[in-house]
Amino acid sequence: MDQTPPPLVGTEPTQSAALLPQPAPTPHLAVSARRFSWNRLTLTSAFLTLRAQWSSAIRGLEARHKGLINALEVARRLRSLISARWSRRWIWAGAVGTTLVLVAGVLWWIWPNAQPRVVPGTVQAMVLSSDEVSRLIGVTLNAEARSNEPPPALAADPPSCSVAVGSATRTVYGRSWTAFLAVSHQDTTEVADHVVTQVVALYASNDLAGRAFGILTNGIKACTHAVRKDANGTNSQWSYEVDSATSDVLAWKAIQDGGDGWTCYRHAQVKGVAVLQAVVCEAGDATSATAKIAARFADKVKG
Repeated sequence: MDQTPPPLVGTEPTQSAALLPQPAPTPHLAVSARRFSWNRLTLTSAFLTLRAQWSSAIRGLEARHKGLINALEVARRLRSLISARWSRRWIWAGAVGTTLVLVAGVLWWIWPNAQPRVVPGTVQAMVLSSDEVSRLIGVTLNAEARSNEPPPALAADPPSCSVAVGSATRTVYGRSWTAFLAVSHQDTTEVADHVVTQVVALYASNDLAGRAFGILTNGIKACTHAVRKDANGTNSQWSYEVDSATSDVLAWKAIQDGGDGWTCYRHAQVKGVAVLQAVVCEAGDATSATAKIAARFADKVKG
């Protein structure tokens, strides 16, 4: 704000001051006093003008600085908002991804171990699992095959050895069974260095089960050598040796002639209305393993 210095006004001494005798000022001194008063007023006016201009400039800088501060504050808040939103998105995506990985890991862990539902009291609940027979023979068996009925009879030479060459066929079990299951486990689908077979047949009565077991016992005892004629047209020669025979248990071996020691160790038992067999085939000695599997198998069969 501009300030104009006041006009030079001559002051007259008051009547009281005039009571004292005052020397009359010389002309030179009067001019100097007027010049001093004018210079002081001019400097004061210039200072006030400069101060007003400086204040105006300061206010302008403050206004611009305030606008800059406001712009920076808006930018900072916008950046925080964007960062928070992206952070929440990444956290949500990470949580979803982690959950999917965990679910997939759990499914991968459960799926290979999942087993079909087995109802207690059925033939499916009576047989040993692949893990159980693997532990008993000391070899991991990965492949499995099942049959819900006995296969057809096999041709034998001599014909009287049809039971020996087909001890788990219809020649022994007939068609009067009420439930039947045969399960075989071996090393892999391509390798059969070890084969474990469990057979269980349930009948309507103890007499029917005893009759089937009698057919098996008599047929094995009546045959020592035979040629087995398989359905695919191949023939193989076998020798049969009975290890033990009682009224309810029969143990014997089927040895393949020229089979480099390949032998099937068989253990059969009648238990109430059930007729069961445990078989282990390999090139070694499976006498002990077969007895263990047969005992465990019989414990699970309620007969």
